[in-house]
Amino acid sequence: ATALPGVRTLIKDTLDGYLIEANNPKHLADVIEKMIINPQLAQEMGRKASQKVQMQYNQSTVGNQLESKYNTIVGRSTKKYP
Repeated sequence: ATALPGVRTLIKDTLDGYLIEANNPKHLADVIEKMIINPQLAQEMGRKASQKVQMQYNQSTVGNQLESKYNTIVGRSTKKYP
């Protein structure tokens, strides 16, 4: 992914993906080559990224976060989803 501010909060460079500098085709080519040479690394990063999405962006987690923000705005206590 391109190393833009919003993307940096989602992807941890070299852990669950690579952050590529904008307008740097050599960096992109180096990362692509690394993934081709080491497919196990690519699979592991994909697994970690999938786990992160399933844990941090599932319906229950996002619902609880949204409700908490809403209740903070309107001054109510929060109720957790199952």
